[in-house]
Amino acid sequence: MMGTSVESGLSSTAYQPAPVAAGSAMPIASTRRNVREEADPGSWQPVSPDQHRPGSLSIVIPVMNEEGNLHELHRRLTTVLERISLPYQIIFVDDGSRDGTWPLIRSLCEADRHIIALRHRRNFGKAQALANGFAVAQGDVVITMDGDLQDDPDELPRFLAKLDEG
Repeated sequence: MMGTSVESGLSSTAYQPAPVAAGSAMPIASTRRNVREEADPGSWQPVSPDQHRPGSLSIVIPVMNEEGNLHELHRRLTTVLERISLPYQIIFVDDGSRDGTWPLIRSLCEADRHIIALRHRRNFGKAQALANGFAVAQGDVVITMDGDLQDDPDELPRFLAKLDEG
């Protein structure tokens, strides 16, 4: 099942992937007219009061000209997130890349239902990319990562363990 890909940012237009079969997805976010996100029904479960672990994760990753790192980042991040066994979404925000970053993100999005892809028409900066990612994030916990593999995905379980400690 595919993720959702949207051109976003200030003065943007929407790109929607092929339609999703009826009943296979439900809208989970709409921050402005041209942003529509979809996820599997039941993929975002409420957390009972006695649970300390988050019910879902959103990973927001602003990128610019990171074509060479995205496959490895996606592979490593997906491996760790599947091991954690919580519902998750990976939000890539392309901040005006001029290389093949956007086509690669769209390709990853088509192959992985956990990916949401946003695109700025030009570079607005990391702060705006993060803000746009936060605007569509649906996780109980939102984590930011850099797209250049500076942040090690293998650290996520330890990070979540620290959150559990309070």
